[in-house]
Amino acid sequence: MKKLVLFTLLILIKTSISAQSYEVLNYNFNSTPVNGVKIKTNIPYTNGTQMPTVHITGYNFGSQNTISLDIVWYIYEDAFVNYGASSSGGYTPNIQLSNENGKVVIFINDRSYYQRFKVSVFAQGMSEVATWFTGWTAVDEALNGTNTVQVLYNNKLGNVTVNGNLGIGTTTPAANLDVNGTTYSRKLFVGAPDANTISNMGANNLLAVNGTAVFVKAKVASYGSAWPDYVFAPTYQMPTLDSLEKFIKINGHLPEIPTAENIKNDGVDLGENQAVLLKKVEELTLFIIDQNKQTEELKNLIREETNKNEVQAEKILQLENKLKALEKKSANQMFK
Repeated sequence: MKKLVLFTLLILIKTSISAQSYEVLNYNFNSTPVNGVKIKTNIPYTNGTQMPTVHITGYNFGSQNTISLDIVWYIYEDAFVNYGASSSGGYTPNIQLSNENGKVVIFINDRSYYQRFKVSVFAQGMSEVATWFTGWTAVDEALNGTNTVQVLYNNKLGNVTVNGNLGIGTTTPAANLDVNGTTYSRKLFVGAPDANTISNMGANNLLAVNGTAVFVKAKVASYGSAWPDYVFAPTYQMPTLDSLEKFIKINGHLPEIPTAENIKNDGVDLGENQAVLLKKVEELTLFIIDQNKQTEELKNLIREETNKNEVQAEKILQLENKLKALEKKSANQMFK
């Protein structure tokens, strides 16, 4: 009797354990799907009844990659929440979750040919029913459900060594690291950082380049100083040339421009330096405009004086001619 009870308990324990993991589907397709691969589950789209871990393993012949995908989700207030995916293989297809006819659908939005995989599920503690994990199918159909969400990958790795090119957001990386999208970095060294590079990096700098950097287009955002269009305001007080001359003689550089020693120790802030240089160009432009006005005034004065001189010269010539005429008349009268 004791042996029978023990045997029954072992069967119950084994059944309970095996009920947590399910082998639900084997799939292969020796062609190229038209729409993608839709995995139709028998898991009901109901609130708070499931937290499954769906594991898909296999071979993607089209991309020559292993398949090892894990997909998780929860349903709350009639929506997918806390959903995500990770991949420990080389295959990272576009994955969507959807509600089709009251059942959860996993859609692999990829059209790779000669693909094969198996699907297993771990589920426990959410009132799961074994029938939810039977009768799954994988078909080449378009997605036409509701409450559809895009499942993003969330992989966290330690030290990674890649023998070849590494692509992020691209399956065909062209360089050693090819990122198709936005990148965020807390601190970045470019080149082989030596002691000087690291010391100049400092605590507040985020990028250090030890070598030549080539930009097709570079944009530096201004976060502090105002763009110096205020120089053209009527209220702006222009420095005098005398004061500038005295400053340069004493300090050996223009006002507001960092010294050579400053640049050597602290480098140059491109945004701030560009603003200061523009300010000097605008001041110089105003100096040139003012000098041009003064030059035009001098030209006008010279022109007026020239005209006056020409009038005076004409009068003098007329007087000289009259004097010559009088002298000639007087001479003629003397010899009569």
